[in-house]
Amino acid sequence: MQRTRIPVLIGAAFSRKYALWRLLGVFTRFMVDKLIRLTSLRSRLQNCGAMKQVKNRADAFAHDMCRVLNGHLGMEWRPERHTNDTHECVDVVGKKGKDVRVLIEVELRRIAPLGNVVKVWRRISQKVYPRNIVMFQAFSAFYPKHGTQRRNAEFVGREMGKAHKPAVAYIPLSMKYRPAKRQSGKPVMLGAGRRRDHAHNLARRVLNYLRKPKYRRIIERAA
Repeated sequence: MQRTRIPVLIGAAFSRKYALWRLLGVFTRFMVDKLIRLTSLRSRLQNCGAMKQVKNRADAFAHDMCRVLNGHLGMEWRPERHTNDTHECVDVVGKKGKDVRVLIEVELRRIAPLGNVVKVWRRISQKVYPRNIVMFQAFSAFYPKHGTQRRNAEFVGREMGKAHKPAVAYIPLSMKYRPAKRQSGKPVMLGAGRRRDHAHNLARRVLNYLRKPKYRRIIERAA
């Protein structure tokens, strides 16, 4: 009788242990699933918080660029904030420490892109920005390459670079992105995947330029 009970007891103990392991496995999968859901929710909430700052397509484009630019060249990249000295904001600024080193103006469908170059030149002259600046002005396909608006902006940009050479560089860029025109009475347009792809591509082109020795020297030179 005693011999027959031993296998039964062993089998019962094994069954209880197996059941315990199964229960532990189910509990682990449950907790992992909950953790994944919480992480996803947190990410969505963070994205919603970031999007609250985005008011239009130009803002969204600038934020898309910063996602690629940040972490490169030892600089902090962000859309420029309003201050007492800067009521008109540059789309994206790259800062080394406290000093602005790179300015990026993205012309999607602006009426007068020339105004952005004049704004930067005025701030350099007024010492709002340090003299060691690389300015990029990227034109969407909305602007014909030989159109008056673009030619005027590029002319003044080149003259700004000559006036402050070698401390200031002006680099015009072309984009294939052609943003759609906002229809009357429709909500403000933010764009989506196409906008994001062109913003990321432009950010990578900017980084490639800044890695060239002539531009690297400008952004690394003391103010």
